[in-house]
This record gives sequence, C-alpha cells and structure tokens, in this order.
Amino acid sequence: MSEISTVGAPAVSVIIPVYNCAAYLPECLDSVIAQTESSWEIICVDDGSTDDSVSVLREYERRLAGKMRVVEQENAGCACARNRAIPLARGSYLMFFDADDFLEPRCFELALDAARRTNAQIVVWDLWFYNNQRKRQQHPPLGILHFAPFDFDGQAFSWKRSPDDFLMSFQTWAWNKLFLASFVREGGYRFAEDVQRSEDIAFVYPALVDAERIATVGERLISYRVMRAGSAMATKDRHAFDFVRAIHSFRSYLAETGRLEALSRSYATWAMSSILYNLNTLASYSAFCEVYRYLADRGFSNLGLADLGEHDFLDPIYYARMREISECDPAAYLFGRACSLDAAREDALAVLDEVSAARDEALAERDAACAREAAMRADLDRAVSEFDAVMGAAEQRVGQAICRLPRAIQRKVGTSKR
Repeated sequence: MSEISTVGAPAVSVIIPVYNCAAYLPECLDSVIAQTESSWEIICVDDGSTDDSVSVLREYERRLAGKMRVVEQENAGCACARNRAIPLARGSYLMFFDADDFLEPRCFELALDAARRTNAQIVVWDLWFYNNQRKRQQHPPLGILHFAPFDFDGQAFSWKRSPDDFLMSFQTWAWNKLFLASFVREGGYRFAEDVQRSEDIAFVYPALVDAERIATVGERLISYRVMRAGSAMATKDRHAFDFVRAIHSFRSYLAETGRLEALSRSYATWAMSSILYNLNTLASYSAFCEVYRYLADRGFSNLGLADLGEHDFLDPIYYARMREISECDPAAYLFGRACSLDAAREDALAVLDEVSAARDEALAERDAACAREAAMRADLDRAVSEFDAVMGAAEQRVGQAICRLPRAIQRKVGTSKR
C-alpha cells in the first residue's frame, strides 16, 4: 500500500488497532475528537473483527470526512496492524492507542507542547487505570512509572541521566507515549509480529534507549481499561512464552548496540520484574508450571540472569525470587508466595483497622465540632435576638423622645411670649 502524502499533514497520527471492540470504540474515538488540539488524524486497522467494529469504524470515517482512515485486514495480530499503519501516517508525531482505552481532552495539547518545547523524540505521560467492572478510574500500582530520576529540571534527557533507573521508569507500553515520526522511520522501529503478547517491547524499548531527547508530562492523560473479559490480557495462557522471547530479543538488542554493560542492573531488574509479573498473571497452573520449569532449567541462563549476584539488581528481592524459582519446585514456590500473601493480607487488614479507627475518631471529632458549631450558632441567634430587642426598645424610646421634642419647644415658646 502506498504512503500518504504529507502535504497539509496533521500534527499527530493516532494509530488504533481494532479487534472486536465495537462496544468501546465510540468512547475511544470520541475522546480523540474531543481533543483541545485539533490537528490530528486517525488510522484504524481492523484486525479481522467478527463483531460490529467495522460498521462503527466506517460510520466514524464518514462523519470525520478525511480526518480518519479505516484499513481492514485478516486477523494477524495487534503488532501487524500497528506496523501496517506506520507508513500510512502523515503526522509529525505518532501515537499508538488501544481501541478500548480513552484520552483526557488535553492529551495531544500537553504532549505536543512538551515535544516542541524540548525538541523531544519521545514524550511519556502518566495514566489512569479504568476498572471496567466498577466503571471508575483508579490509580495504577505505586511506582509503575517513575519520572523523578529524569525529569527534575524540565529538560529533555536520555537513559544516560540515570542508567540504573531507566528501564523500570517508563514501561514498555506504546499507548502512553508520543513518538516523533521521523525518528521512528529513521530507526526502523516495528512491533514484534512473531509474538501475540509483549509485542510492544520490540518497538518501545529500543526506541527509548536510542532516543537522545525524552520528555515527560506529569498529568494523567490516558485511561487504560482493565478487568475486561475478552481483552488480550485475559488470554495470556495461549501465549505464555511470548514475554520470554520479547525479553531475550531486547537483551540481544542491548548487546548488539553496545549498551548492555551500562544498562546491566536496569536490565536485570526489569527482566525479573517482567518475569514475576507474567508468571503471576497466568491463569492456569499448567501454563504456570511450564513457564516456571523452563525458567529454572535454562530460561534464566538464556536471559543472562542465572550467574548474577544480589548486587546486580536494584532491589535484592528480585535476586531472592530468582533463587527461589531456581531451587524450588512450582508447588513449593506457590506455597511460599501464598504464605507471603497471607501475611501481607494480615498486615493490610491491620493497617485497614488503624485507618478505620482513625476515620471513626475523625468522624467523632467532626460530629463534636458540628455540635459545638450548632451551639455557637444558637448562642449567636439568641444574642442577635436580644440585640434586636434592645435596639428595638432603644429606637422606640428615641422615637418617643423625638416626638416629645416639638411639643416641648412649643411650650417653651409659648411661655416666652407671655
């Protein structure tokens, strides 16, 4: 397919892969339409949807008249859909956006401002999780993004500013980032089409470590939908080893580009964090055991982790977890984790009790303060009433005195004439 001319190009090309998201597309697309920055285009690639997604897309394409393009393909995966859209994009910047998520109205405005002000090749922003079951936004886990070691002066930066923190600070997601289109094309960055999960890593992390100028926006500009049945996250067991392949591929990239040594602690910490997350989110015991045994047998070695020591990780907990997986069978490991989670649950309940007690104390203090306020208001009302009564009596006496004054003057005048 030929590339689109860049004559009259928009500022942002929004690339949205779509697969069976008809129920969420209006909220997604409306959030783009509602942007305070109006210079954008939407490129939606339908990846063989079997619901009404294409009908919804075509209706929006008709309504937006030239600002949206819909491409249809046989089901080939999210990575293929995104890659297909990249050469079609006319915008100066690229944003990759999931079809079930939605943006805050100032997302493009603030991201473009940061990009232009700092001449950044990549802009990263904060986010909300949107709990699809409870229908509300919620904060993501603490520390999931960590801008502080980098964006302390408002200037653009690269991984060299804080190598150890780098890979744990910005995540592998494509959807909370804005990419300079020329930077993406010159670097040849593409999403991994040989995996169905963790396909972002092959695009985002090489781009991040190659970038000389990265900027951040502290505001939460996107809501990432979680707890949705049928999402890609809900089907991880079918592609249980994809994350291992993605980590291995990125390690090879670091080695080939001569950055592995400088980013060794960052890589080791991120790799173990990713391993633990993916193990913990597998749905079946059989998939868990298969991945677990692979890691213990040769996976850690293949990923360059097996021979590392405690100080090769930013947090010793990652070294401890690697040793547990290497030395324990899956059942023993899970039993240990269950015991730890039970202890953590008890600690959390204790904290909750303390918070509840503090809340009850605060409510009691509030009620007492309200009672004191009510009593003071009653006293004030009585005082005002008494004051009004006194003033009324005084006004009456003054009025009577004023009325008597002319008569007194008349009597005085009459007396003088006689």
